[in-house]
Amino acid sequence: MATPLPLDRSSYSVCELRADVARLVKCCHELGVLYASDDWSPLSDITLGLLLRRAGIQWRYCELEHAGEIVWPPVCGIHLLQLDRYQSRLERRFALRHGLAHVLAGHVADLTYAHDGHHWETPGEQLADAFALADLIPDRMLREMQGVGFRGRNLERWVRAEILRYAPEWPAARASDRGATHLGIVFGEPGHG
Repeated sequence: MATPLPLDRSSYSVCELRADVARLVKCCHELGVLYASDDWSPLSDITLGLLLRRAGIQWRYCELEHAGEIVWPPVCGIHLLQLDRYQSRLERRFALRHGLAHVLAGHVADLTYAHDGHHWETPGEQLADAFALADLIPDRMLREMQGVGFRGRNLERWVRAEILRYAPEWPAARASDRGATHLGIVFGEPGHG
């Protein structure tokens, strides 16, 4: 994988986040999968599975009690990603991409990560969420929504509703923040087209 992305910042600007998401997307392209592509996103579950394997990730379903996923440090070069077996298909699609982001960014170097009580406002979570949304709500989809008249607050509401399809248990503040950030990454800050 690439050099780990730093976690020593207090938060991301949209420009910094855009650059780090682009770096992770490039890692996926180097693994032979067009992640966050106008032509192929959102990835099918089969293609995502191929990407996870190429990134050295195996996954399994288990009971996790309100944790979407847990990614363990590598053993013999393979990360284990555990997913809550009670998640919906859409929640699993988000959780797999989110966990992949942590691995690609180098955030899973030691065992303490699995027990760190991370909060959604930390830089690592901002990056993992933005990376997952880059594929699940690709640029093309946002341009299509603009083409049928969604702009400003209507587009923000639509993006927030899409996010909540994949992460229904998120607090409203997280969904709103990630929606605004995703629009800022795609269209530049501020304004959202």
